[in-house]
Amino acid sequence: MKDTHFYISLFIVFFIIGSLPVLEKVTLGKLSPQQLAFLRGLSQTVSYGVLLYATGGLFELKAVPTKFVIIGLLQGVAT
Repeated sequence: MKDTHFYISLFIVFFIIGSLPVLEKVTLGKLSPQQLAFLRGLSQTVSYGVLLYATGGLFELKAVPTKFVIIGLLQGVAT
């Protein structure tokens, strides 16, 4: 039973990852690469924000000194 769940999960992951290049090529037919990169980054930021909110990570962020939050933000800008 455990092997069945593993193989089903593996199939789903391979399907999703395999379909991404197709979706990207279709999207690039109407959007510029810059627009696509912006939308991809925006969706990842929103998804991660929802995850942090659901797990209480945003509330823990309030206890961190502002200096370290700014350094973390600067790392993101540098990346």
